[in-house]
Amino acid sequence: MKETERKDKTTGKTDEKAGGHLVLFVRRNAVYIAVFLIGAAFLLAAGSFDWDRINSYTMYNNDSRTFVRGRVVSVDNERLETDPYDHSRYLGEQELTVLILDGEQKGDKVSIDNYLSQTHNIYVNANQKIIVCADMPEEAAPYYTVFNYDRCLPLGILVVVFAAVMLFVGKGKGLRALAGVVFTLLLVVLFMVQAIYHGFPPVIVSILTILTGTAVSLLLLNGCSRRTAVSALSTVLGVAVTGIIFYISSKLLHLTGFNSDNAEELLVIQGATGLSVRSLLIAGVLVSSLGAGCVFAKSRKNKQ
Repeated sequence: MKETERKDKTTGKTDEKAGGHLVLFVRRNAVYIAVFLIGAAFLLAAGSFDWDRINSYTMYNNDSRTFVRGRVVSVDNERLETDPYDHSRYLGEQELTVLILDGEQKGDKVSIDNYLSQTHNIYVNANQKIIVCADMPEEAAPYYTVFNYDRCLPLGILVVVFAAVMLFVGKGKGLRALAGVVFTLLLVVLFMVQAIYHGFPPVIVSILTILTGTAVSLLLLNGCSRRTAVSALSTVLGVAVTGIIFYISSKLLHLTGFNSDNAEELLVIQGATGLSVRSLLIAGVLVSSLGAGCVFAKSRKNKQ
């Protein structure tokens, strides 16, 4: 009985100790936990929101082309010569046998003539993964071409290495910084792109994205403090300065955004949803200048 009572007391003390550690952990990280929960709730709301209720637009694709992944089974023949202007490249033609890895043709082996020119130069080897453009008109035989390299795996490895370095160097702060980066990326995809696509003013949406992303990232890094407020203000100020400089430059250089490759499609979307093509260029510059704003904030912090 005495041994049982001692075990019960020991177990009770262990539970109390574990509970105390949990309470202490929550108290110490209350700001980070609150920011994480609020940010996650915002992303969940943006991702589940029915944007088409505001403005619906569907682009009908009459193109018979689709893009699928493929693996080069063999290089059956090559007629190549060295590029006279760049000896690391080849010009000519490759005859390939390619295994389609996804799409309606998954599992099929197709023959592809891969033409290497000055402007389109995708030289491949056996067992290499590529992106295949499959042109399948209704009343003609399918036609396959090599569109590009399949870069999914290398990009995934780079992302994993980047995250691992952040965690190894920064430890807990690196984890919070990584969470801030992921939050900002999701914010752009789930909120900014959707809002602009459905007719909201691009400049205002980009400013809201910058403010939200900056606030969450800095709160995750430094918590709620005077330093966080100064850093956030400096970042926003840096972005604002960049935006003003670009606006003046665009006026002087007559940059409108209408001479881009996708301007015609954007104008069609503009007629259906109210998308402001002219403001897209400024919005893109504002978001891309977020890094410059962070550098500005860092320099201000070092001076202090």
